[in-house]
Amino acid sequence: MTTIAVTTVCLNSQESIHRCLESLNTQTVAPDECVVIDGGSKDDTVAIVDKFVHCGLVSFFVSESDNGISDAFNKAW
Repeated sequence: MTTIAVTTVCLNSQESIHRCLESLNTQTVAPDECVVIDGGSKDDTVAIVDKFVHCGLVSFFVSESDNGISDAFNKAW
């Protein structure tokens, strides 16, 4: 059995995060796990991701300051 896991890291991504998560939500085969790590966005990114948490697509979400993209991916692991 194949497991599909998606990790997305973002920072102030209100312009693209909805499109990204909506695309995952409409795939023929939904991911088994979707992790979103946000670097402490100051725009509407958190509110947008929260909607996908509540609908069940995003299985793990954290928004806090980090030390860059590598740190964000390490948090996801």
